[in-house]
Amino acid sequence: MIGNYAGAAFVVLGFSWLFLRLQLVERSRQINGIVRQSAATAADRSLSDAVKGRVLRNHSLSLFGLFASLTVGLALAVGLPLLLAWVLAFTHVWTFHGVLAATLSWPLLIAGILPLVVILLRSTRRREG
Repeated sequence: MIGNYAGAAFVVLGFSWLFLRLQLVERSRQINGIVRQSAATAADRSLSDAVKGRVLRNHSLSLFGLFASLTVGLALAVGLPLLLAWVLAFTHVWTFHGVLAATLSWPLLIAGILPLVVILLRSTRRREG
């Protein structure tokens, strides 16, 4: 049982580390910025329809690229720790099903979310300050 919680902690910490290392929050901020720019462009009455179309096409291409990189990054952040936990389950330190069950337990969910929130708040304060 302790091994399963250790494996679950490994999965949560691995996800959190990859989530931050792959700069997925920054990519989502970039997406938000482009969406705001697109809305401002669409609402700008001083631009012709042709200019709006060109600018919005460029924004849509940027959004598509960011969406693809965000999707791949999220898949890596979730998949790599789970894959490694599955491989390490063959050492019989934990069972993969036990690790998955432990990741859904309330104590581990709370313990996994709190450090992530603290790290995200710190990174937000550094950018503002």
